[in-house]
Amino acid sequence: MHITEYTSLDATALALLVRKRGVTTNELLECALSAAQLVNPEINAICEWYIEAARLEAKTTGSDARFAGVPFLIKDLVLEMKGTTCRQGSTLVEDRPASEDSELMARFRRAGFITFGRTTTPAFGAHLLTASRLCGETLNPWDSGYSPGGSSGGAAAAVASGIVPIAHANDGLGSIRVPASACGLFGLKPTKQRIPTGPRYGDLLSGRGVEFVVCRSVRDAAGVLDEVHGPDPGAPYAIPPPARSYTSLLERPPKKLKIAFTRHCFSGQLADERVLAGVEEIATVCENLGHNVEECRPDMRWDAYMDALFVTVVAGTSAAVRSACESTGMVLSEKTIQPHLWSMTRRVNELSSFDLLRAQGALATSQREMGRFFENIDVFLTPVLNGSPLQAGSLETVSSLPLFWQQFAGDALSPFVGIFNVTGQPAASIPALFPEDGPPVGVQLVAKFGREDTLLSLAGQIEAAAPWANHRPAIHASNF
Repeated sequence: MHITEYTSLDATALALLVRKRGVTTNELLECALSAAQLVNPEINAICEWYIEAARLEAKTTGSDARFAGVPFLIKDLVLEMKGTTCRQGSTLVEDRPASEDSELMARFRRAGFITFGRTTTPAFGAHLLTASRLCGETLNPWDSGYSPGGSSGGAAAAVASGIVPIAHANDGLGSIRVPASACGLFGLKPTKQRIPTGPRYGDLLSGRGVEFVVCRSVRDAAGVLDEVHGPDPGAPYAIPPPARSYTSLLERPPKKLKIAFTRHCFSGQLADERVLAGVEEIATVCENLGHNVEECRPDMRWDAYMDALFVTVVAGTSAAVRSACESTGMVLSEKTIQPHLWSMTRRVNELSSFDLLRAQGALATSQREMGRFFENIDVFLTPVLNGSPLQAGSLETVSSLPLFWQQFAGDALSPFVGIFNVTGQPAASIPALFPEDGPPVGVQLVAKFGREDTLLSLAGQIEAAAPWANHRPAIHASNF
């Protein structure tokens, strides 16, 4: 298989070729490795390699699995793979190989994926750009002056540049959707607790953390969701399963939907013109497809939500940082971690257990406020980012915690995504615009709690009406 053909096909199509014996799993893996050799030096998306183990697995894997032989990358955050170390993007984490696969990793294996490396992430996933002292900075293949977003920026850059058609990612406050938007990909954050996080994590980030993938096509996302959804033994929650497979939903268009869209942040501030153009483009596509589209947004106490979220994020991030230091014996200081992490570990000293419990109660109130909004609509359409992604080289420039927080969760950059980690609804970024200057613009589709079926069906319909697969970034394996 030539690398041009390899990079033109999604994961579903590559696996079909394997089943039809049109290509071998070894050939696919070698194509992926060749693509990585061409573009990874330009974008720095892969931070660790498992080449020999992958070659051995490719020789022994069968062709019956849904994604048999498809090359795959896992993010260096949360997901554990037997015999390898998940470093969480940080120099603070000790090199201790996992004794077993996490449940999701085991499901990825059963689905047929061949994993040959890990992708970059900011330390502990706590940034909207992908850069760390452990692995350096990852660049956006569309425009290397920008970040691919965070924290799944390495995964998104690897998929967008043609190294792999699909890659593991996770999302605690937008970390799938932001990179998907910045890199012109489809990025689904499933419903809270739809995807297992065990056995090590029971309720990751108080339920905000969701595991999944970034990919090029809606059908790939639907297929992976069919393979990996559902609780594992001992899971704290179980979301009702779908009535039929997610893949089958793409065979016919959805019913006529009631779609709300917004031009404003939840605080009331008008969103950036660049991203509004994307929202208006997709709103028009939905109208032309026969859906009812109207402008409205949730009525919620935004300031109370932001205050509560700040407390839980500071507490959770500080706990992760301090635990890493305790395991390695490293001294926590402003010299050993990035400025925003240092600021959070200092601020947590001002918080009490009462502050944390009160914040959790306030977030539960926000969840109910959002739930009431979805009683009257099927899908909510918003921007993903409130402007362009962060520029490359800006990791160490923000030492002020309030400024960082405005970028990370506030109106300055990402007010639209994190709320749905808290409230739990499934949300996805779909490509909307591909400007000549700068990275792509994605928009967010959000459905009712537990209704990935609605989200995927609509996304598939939009994909057919306004295809995005023919757009390629400047840094792409097929261009070399």
